[in-house]
Amino acid sequence: MPYYRSSESSYPPSADYEHEKFDEYRRLQQRVSYRNKKFKDEVKWHPFWTQEELLACQREHDAYIKRYVAEQEKIIEQKLEPLKRAQEKYQQHNMHDSTYPHAREGLAAKSSEYFHQAYLENRRLDGRIRYRNTKFKVEVASHPEWSRQELRERICEHEAFISDYTEKERQGINYRMMEFEEDERRRAKEETRKRAEEEYHRQQKASGEEGRRQEWHQQQQQQEGTKRRDENAYGRQQWWYNHFEEEKRRYESQKSRREEHAKRDAQEREEKQRQRAFEEDRQRREKESRERRRKQAEESERLKEQRYKSYEDGWSPRAPWKTKTNILFNDIPWPTLYHPQSADAITSEVVTAFFGDPKYFASEHWISRKRRIHTELLRWHSDKFQAVLKNVAYSDQLVVHAAAEVVVRALNELKG
Repeated sequence: MPYYRSSESSYPPSADYEHEKFDEYRRLQQRVSYRNKKFKDEVKWHPFWTQEELLACQREHDAYIKRYVAEQEKIIEQKLEPLKRAQEKYQQHNMHDSTYPHAREGLAAKSSEYFHQAYLENRRLDGRIRYRNTKFKVEVASHPEWSRQELRERICEHEAFISDYTEKERQGINYRMMEFEEDERRRAKEETRKRAEEEYHRQQKASGEEGRRQEWHQQQQQQEGTKRRDENAYGRQQWWYNHFEEEKRRYESQKSRREEHAKRDAQEREEKQRQRAFEEDRQRREKESRERRRKQAEESERLKEQRYKSYEDGWSPRAPWKTKTNILFNDIPWPTLYHPQSADAITSEVVTAFFGDPKYFASEHWISRKRRIHTELLRWHSDKFQAVLKNVAYSDQLVVHAAAEVVVRALNELKG
């Protein structure tokens, strides 16, 4: 479960920075793994891609992942910049810890709050050390392949790290406790000053209490006179307010009702416009999707027809490759829906898909399916195919022979 740093974290700035950095890079690794898995799933849905197309797609994906990781690392650095500055400031304070014990000489006895704060700091340090020990144990358990020597070395490194970390944290605790003592001293001085000021004001108040009492009586008399004058003015104006107050309330009520009706009508018009726009957008997207599927289907059918025609033309008596003396694997028209780059691309499933398509046995071919398969068996049979195989280049003879055997097996399965 990822670690989230709260605003009241008890960890020092260095620990906060390291924890956040660890979590950010782990989440980045998860996102990269998700994109790699998604790319692999996409490749599975394109079994007819050639080897060059697969390599090109892989290179594009690798370049995209590299750019994505670089951009995310910049974002992580910007996000962790405040924590990094806090860590540097914390380390600068720790560089001067050797001078602090001399400044603590001659202080007054420590209060209970001081010891409570020291107890909390030590408990937090113990918790952080336990956290790192537990994390180290989990790391050791996840690497059972480590040898005894490597395990001992890592244990020594961990113990040295814990020792250095404890020393640095103790220095940080001493620094914070000194600041706590300084705050207590300042609070004590401030309380002493406030008590002195309160005593001074009390004495001043006692000396001038009689004069203030007389002044207070005069102010009360003035306030009572002002109140009577205001009440008389209010009585004169009350009649004027009463006769049109009801009309004013009625007018305000009608105005509020009109505004409410207008607001409701505007909301209804806006909702209708939004629904109309949503429906138009949905219909447009459906139309575009249907058109795109239709074009893809037409393009697929066109490529199939083109491949069938290329196969028939390739086996015609006047095919150019038949006049060669060193025929290569790529010169032979193979019964596949795409041009194979190697013998591994010719499988029973691929050949069955080529001959099993009903369009290959359409009316324009004017022969039945059984007759067509019989003709293809005669063409690819090992005895007949020897006439072609003897003109094949020596480097490609084994490959061509193996591919021809695959075609014959697939045709026998179709013949059933």
